[in-house]
Amino acid sequence: MLWPASNSDTTPGSNGRARDAFHAVLRRLYRLPSRSVLMTGQHTGHTYVRGNAGGEDSIIQSLRDEDVTVAEVLKSVGYHTGLVGKWGLGEVDQPGFPLRQGFDSFFGYLHQGHATTIILSSYIATTNASS
Repeated sequence: MLWPASNSDTTPGSNGRARDAFHAVLRRLYRLPSRSVLMTGQHTGHTYVRGNAGGEDSIIQSLRDEDVTVAEVLKSVGYHTGLVGKWGLGEVDQPGFPLRQGFDSFFGYLHQGHATTIILSSYIATTNASS
């Protein structure tokens, strides 16, 4: 661990805050690459998605047109595909948008910003991915 174990904490709560900050950094670094690996089957060293960019740099966390997802593979053999939950791999106007990555329908949040700022409403997309 990065902090010393102690029976007496001279600054109450500081170890917990340090631990929370450390875990927040780890979550930031690994969640999106893990989603990309899950969706594409690529090794983490080969996936284009490397971390949470957000804001104006969100295109660098988007899946690309050439990335083949499990949904595209399943759809190619006749399955209907749907996604429910937080996507995080592309915005509406990007190649990584779920309806452009093989999903027939999507209900959920496109990224963490949606999940934290829109508590009671969700983004719903059920239009044809090719339109």
